[in-house]
Amino acid sequence: MLPADPERPRAPPALPDRVEFTFFADEPSQVLAIQAGQVDIINYSPQGGQALLNAPAFRILRIGSSAHTQVHLGTDQGPFQDKRIRQALALSLNRDGLVKGLLLGHGVVGNDSPFSPLFPSTDTAVPQRKQDIAKAKELLAAAGVPNGFKAKLTTEKYLEIPDYAVLIQNAARQIGIAIDLKIEDQGAYYGKATFGQSDWLDSVLGITDYGHRGTPNAVLNASFRSTGAWNSAHFKNPDYDRLLADYSSAIDLPAQRAAAGKLQAFLLEETPIIISYFSDSQKVTTAALNGVRYTAISQLYFDQASFRFTTLPLDRQNSSGSDGTDHRINSLFSRLQYNYDEKYLLTALIEPPHRLIYLTSGMHQGGNADLGDLQWRQRPWSGYQAYADSKLFDVVLAFAVAGLTLTGLRIALPDLVADVTLASTIATISTPLSNAQMRAISARSDAPTTATRWNPQLRAKAKISAHSARACRKNENEKPRYSTVSRDFSAKPWGVR
Repeated sequence: MLPADPERPRAPPALPDRVEFTFFADEPSQVLAIQAGQVDIINYSPQGGQALLNAPAFRILRIGSSAHTQVHLGTDQGPFQDKRIRQALALSLNRDGLVKGLLLGHGVVGNDSPFSPLFPSTDTAVPQRKQDIAKAKELLAAAGVPNGFKAKLTTEKYLEIPDYAVLIQNAARQIGIAIDLKIEDQGAYYGKATFGQSDWLDSVLGITDYGHRGTPNAVLNASFRSTGAWNSAHFKNPDYDRLLADYSSAIDLPAQRAAAGKLQAFLLEETPIIISYFSDSQKVTTAALNGVRYTAISQLYFDQASFRFTTLPLDRQNSSGSDGTDHRINSLFSRLQYNYDEKYLLTALIEPPHRLIYLTSGMHQGGNADLGDLQWRQRPWSGYQAYADSKLFDVVLAFAVAGLTLTGLRIALPDLVADVTLASTIATISTPLSNAQMRAISARSDAPTTATRWNPQLRAKAKISAHSARACRKNENEKPRYSTVSRDFSAKPWGVR
């Protein structure tokens, strides 16, 4: 790809000729896949995708949704039979804080009903419930439990829910309610999804995720109606059922909004379920992918999708073109940044460990040590090759850091292993490097063959000692060899392995 020329007619975008779906067991696997260039679009959550949030190689897409989490309160057993206790727990939550902290601002507060601000029928005149610790304590005292009580909260390990459970636990503690947490995998939590065979439907206190719906009707019926199949709060109230029937039979929007207002006020009073926020629907795409459209119910539209690539210099990769093209990708430097810099910075912030382990995926074996065109201005762009190159230079940098106080060197080859006894204070780097890579690195190295004393202020340079390169030159056509650089850390108890 060539840099964009504003005077040259722009070619039509490259449309994808097929769509491939890949399934992953969990969100971290999805994040790793898009970072490695294996996929072009994934779902995004603030908890699992923070590494992508400000990365220039990716774009975050957001739209509003009615997706939410329900905190159900068992209305037929235990302390939550008293609506004053249910109201007290709801009043303990800081909803604005939940949206800002838990969702990173990507959502809106809820008012303990499934009526999202997105729905035209929602009555926005209904007062918003807010945190009121004093009022919550008054309600508990009026209900005969001024000193609080103990309860168990059962929920699923999914997205932000475990963190939300901890925040509820902390909020409840302020009013004297001691909550124990039971966080299960989704299979155990949902069970057979029938009453009597599901922790979701049988627990007295629990948290469940609910996806986006285009109207509130499905949740109003299934989660709150007396005979609802998802009625985890066991809420059986004929007055609610009549109000729901009125809402469902309303023939126009004004009548529907009036009926909705009555439902919203009724659910605030009864509080069988706490809905403290509605979260945005979010996707992550590579910066090269443009024109993807989707709905909050996860319908994806690729009819206008296209790929645009760029090799603009790094100082121009933080802005978008006049046509909306994102010019923030395809730089070896940016690849190096998210492959290594974040780990280095995090390491610098922790207490010096006795041993620092550097792991590589093996991609460096396909790397090219040529430094002549790091920004890919002369070569045709190859995402795979750029990634492999960055991995190779990561390995070189790791060797250089390990060699700053080098006291010994051993090279482990298929036919030769140096007989060196290592003390527990010695750390190593072990990684496969080909002969050609070692020669190319050595040719650019001015690192001394003798050890240099460790200085925390030294800048680590991507060099490797010449004698280690010479040791790998024995047979030119052998398979990649495993080279191990050893350091004695007895004087300074931290290093690299």
